[in-house]
Amino acid sequence: MSVRFHGSGLEVGRSAISVSVPGTRLLLDCGLKLVPEGEEHPLALDELTGELDAVLVSHAHLDHVGYLSDFVAAGYHNPIYMTEQTARLTRLLLEDSAKVREILGHHSPDPGPALDLIQHVRLEEEVRLPGGTTFSAHQAGHIPGAAGLLVRGRGRSIFYTGDICTRKLHTIPPAELPQGPVDCLILESTYGGLSDVLPTIETRDRAFMEMIGTALERRGTVLVPSFAVGRSQEVMLTLHEHKKELLHHGNVRVVPCGGMLFGATKVYDKEAKRPIGLDTKNGPLSPIHIPKNRRIEKVASGEFPTIVIATAGMLTGGSSPRYLRHLAGDSRNLILIVGYQAEGTPGRELLDGSRRIMIDGQQVDIKAEVGFVSFSSHTYHEQSLSLVQDLSPGTVLCNHGEPLKCAELASAVEERLGIKASAPPNGTMIRVAARPT
Repeated sequence: MSVRFHGSGLEVGRSAISVSVPGTRLLLDCGLKLVPEGEEHPLALDELTGELDAVLVSHAHLDHVGYLSDFVAAGYHNPIYMTEQTARLTRLLLEDSAKVREILGHHSPDPGPALDLIQHVRLEEEVRLPGGTTFSAHQAGHIPGAAGLLVRGRGRSIFYTGDICTRKLHTIPPAELPQGPVDCLILESTYGGLSDVLPTIETRDRAFMEMIGTALERRGTVLVPSFAVGRSQEVMLTLHEHKKELLHHGNVRVVPCGGMLFGATKVYDKEAKRPIGLDTKNGPLSPIHIPKNRRIEKVASGEFPTIVIATAGMLTGGSSPRYLRHLAGDSRNLILIVGYQAEGTPGRELLDGSRRIMIDGQQVDIKAEVGFVSFSSHTYHEQSLSLVQDLSPGTVLCNHGEPLKCAELASAVEERLGIKASAPPNGTMIRVAARPT
């Protein structure tokens, strides 16, 4: 058994890892990376279109599914496996991505052929692939439908975490790991750095509500740029959980914005024990619906206390940059970042202290307060080490993180746990050895 990194090596984005076993070749995820110049695609992947027996998808974020339409257009025609919730969200993402690409003047393949290849899998169900290789999907706790993937073939085993969260969130339960040991663990390292610590949900919620309360007290408007899938739903349920606190500031209006946000929330609501109900007047948040052509103007006027939840989460597109332009100039307002901000994005520039950023080619001066509360649904350094201990792998490959974070997590695995670990760059091929007994 061997693995090859076509993406996600020493970077966050374009996750794509091929696995070869005698008689079987498959791909773990098929994502793209959004950068200021456009998109970066997986390396040397299209040459495998006729050789792969299956694509296994961990979850529905663009950096894990965004290249599926292109890959199928390039000639791939075998099954694409994912959970049912991931399939519903993937349809939304690929259709929306195709529209955005066309608006930006880029050709986009029709997502239909890729969507037609999707086959649903149930959690912990063992699926047999050509050549006798099997895989199973395991609750990953990252977003609805997310799954870690356990692949077994020719006496070897790999567990690919995808994006994983071992904490219980408002929206989803924590990860449930498969029974170890495994020969190889491919471990996401988004927050794998030595200094990375994520707050408990209680601490996170308290900080979030305190920052919002302070802004509303000074009659400011709050903008929460948020990922449409997973993060927005967590933010909305947090506001609902603390609705009584909001009411101390008057008739606070919650304004969710973005077609993807509404679409993803519908998918979430279908199976959720605590549906958000954005399409009903009596939903938990009772959000205000303002005509599109007046929404930004109405919100920016400060006429009523308002919290805007808008996509995209890194201020790279969607409605969040438009709101930012209207709200940035008033020091009473709050731009509240709640998630990971990739290098080179406007959101990252704000967090790094810049108060003059470029949005859609226009310079925007930031006078509003900029705050950060992590709503991350990943593991962090110490939790990742605990995860490694639970699975007791023979070797660990750290991926899906900035170079330093991947390297620090790999070093800690070796030094503290005595398990062989590395942080492979893209293009690397690694043979999976049997776990020492």
